[in-house]
Amino acid sequence: MVEAVPPKAADTVRHAIPIRLDAAAYTAAVLPHLVVAHGPSSRHAAAGTFVIRTEEEWRAFWSHLPTRQDAPPIDFRRATLFAVVGGGSGAPAGKPVVVSVDDDGGQTVVLWRTDPDVSSDGVNPFTVVAMPRAIEGPVRFERQQ
Repeated sequence: MVEAVPPKAADTVRHAIPIRLDAAAYTAAVLPHLVVAHGPSSRHAAAGTFVIRTEEEWRAFWSHLPTRQDAPPIDFRRATLFAVVGGGSGAPAGKPVVVSVDDDGGQTVVLWRTDPDVSSDGVNPFTVVAMPRAIEGPVRFERQQ
């Protein structure tokens, strides 16, 4: 509900805006994440998944990307990165997309899929997402069919 009162006016204007929340999408087990970097190609030798918990691991991953820019600063005391590099033989063409990051009884599960991208001529497309907290325990990547 929004109320607005013009200066020196006796009338108040009220306007209600309906809001729909999908509560199922925000259960306690689903952890918020955000995309840090993605691109159509990388110089990684093969497809794979990566848990990046340190500055050194981040720089090593970043060094395989086709850019001259330095890796963006990440405070690894407060964040953990998850990366998926697509491509490789037998893998479907397209870019990897992280669907969700879930807590499964002390193990973090990163669910990802490949989004078809017919315009991409890239090799080993990648995506990197950040969790706004340090993840200490085991991590499992699962590919959604």
